[in-house]
Amino acid sequence: MKMLQKLIEWAKANKGSAVTLLVVAVMFACVGGCESRTLAVDGETEMTRSEFTAAGRNTLAALETEGVDLQAERTKHNARIAAFNEAFEAGVEDLNEQDDLKIELLTVGTGLISGAADTIAPGAGTIVTSALGVGGWALIGRSAWRRRKEKRTA
Repeated sequence: MKMLQKLIEWAKANKGSAVTLLVVAVMFACVGGCESRTLAVDGETEMTRSEFTAAGRNTLAALETEGVDLQAERTKHNARIAAFNEAFEAGVEDLNEQDDLKIELLTVGTGLISGAADTIAPGAGTIVTSALGVGGWALIGRSAWRRRKEKRTA
């Protein structure tokens, strides 16, 4: 109690200093008691430290989940590309086999038939060779189509 009386007497005697100390004490109480605030990442809302930290964690978790989803989509996309490349290479291989077979059949068949037709009637070999070439192409194309169809259904 004596201490409080001495403080009051001192404040009456030194009014300027007492008011200054009182203002400084109130200012420290206000500054120390207020939470710091900052703008959110979007730049529109003000947040306290705890709100800012929680929002940051939530956003980071959402972005990581989105990244996992994107990785899954990328994996699916790469699988589709691989399937396309495999089918495309099989088609090119099939076309090459058909062309090789065509060339082989035409070479062998043309030589045999041309020679045989020329021995029967001169000049007939050219006509027979042309007719067999067109028919051979049709048969080769048909058989290749059936093989491709069987590969796809298997």
